[in-house]
Amino acid sequence: MVKNKQTKIPTKTKILDAALTLFNEHGCGSISTNHIAKECGISAGNLYFHYANKSEIIRALYEKMLTDWDEMQAKIPMDGDVMSYIKGLLALAANHYYEYRFIHRELVTLCMDDEALDVRNKEVITRRKKENTMILSMLVARKYLRELSADEIEFLVDMTWLISIFWQPYIQMQQAKPDEAAIHRGAKMIETLLEPYRL
Repeated sequence: MVKNKQTKIPTKTKILDAALTLFNEHGCGSISTNHIAKECGISAGNLYFHYANKSEIIRALYEKMLTDWDEMQAKIPMDGDVMSYIKGLLALAANHYYEYRFIHRELVTLCMDDEALDVRNKEVITRRKKENTMILSMLVARKYLRELSADEIEFLVDMTWLISIFWQPYIQMQQAKPDEAAIHRGAKMIETLLEPYRL
């Protein structure tokens, strides 16, 4: 009888998975490295072998969030129906924001507490805004949106970014634990934002 070999999960992956679960559920402030070590069934010393402190874990999750998004976004076909592309992109973004909801919920505070994360986040904002500008230009070229002035493009890029980043804190002020449906309403708002510019 052949025994199935179980794939061993790397300790660093266990740590990040445990931290993501705890941060999403309880927030970063109330979770220590000891909590994370206990959640994934390792000693605190083992955790520190992989990550020196909680800030390193948060930065690693931030980078994982970026990598996951880039990989998922690349799989959405851009050569089909434009409406399907937009809806698919926004739905994917909402699901992604929910998966890493602690980051979007606490990003301002996290950046204030960690200069390295703040610098990295500013780099990401600059890159993402350029990407959003390219997407808007593609929507114009594909006749989904009318011709846009430079000021209109800047406005739409800023507004979509504001909704993306600050929708969760806004919901958080109204309900203790935003669910997926609440987060998906943010995606719907972005879709609605584009409506006045449709052809």
